[in-house]
Amino acid sequence: MNFEEHINKETETIKLFELSTSDKIKVRKIFNEGYSSYDFIFTLKDKYIYFTEVKTRSVKDNDYPDTILEQYKVDRIYEEIDKANKIKVDENMEIRAGFLVRFKNGMYFFDLTRTPTTTSIKKCPKHTASNGNNNYVDKKLVHFEIKYAKKII
Repeated sequence: MNFEEHINKETETIKLFELSTSDKIKVRKIFNEGYSSYDFIFTLKDKYIYFTEVKTRSVKDNDYPDTILEQYKVDRIYEEIDKANKIKVDENMEIRAGFLVRFKNGMYFFDLTRTPTTTSIKKCPKHTASNGNNNYVDKKLVHFEIKYAKKII
């Protein structure tokens, strides 16, 4: 899958998330112009702002005991939240980190401020979207058990 196909799948996942959550969720901005710290921002009930990473998996939700995200991505989201808190984006809303995962058979949302995790280091492709000529590197991964997620669809 090339980078453009990868971005298109993530944009489809974000739009499906918004459609599936009725009036509780409002997508504020989608970042699909390149490698950003996170993929989109949404608000929940005008109480929370979520800086959210998105992954669209080609497996079912029960094919593995958990789903993963690079520690680097989690750290970058929290760096952006710290910056936003310093400039007081909206004093009436709490900024949180989120992780949205779409599998072949469902979509799940993790509130990273409330989800227990474990970590590991594994050899992974250097880039997510690849042309097939990818190098493998050691990456620190954060593991999220599906049972801690909110099922969207």
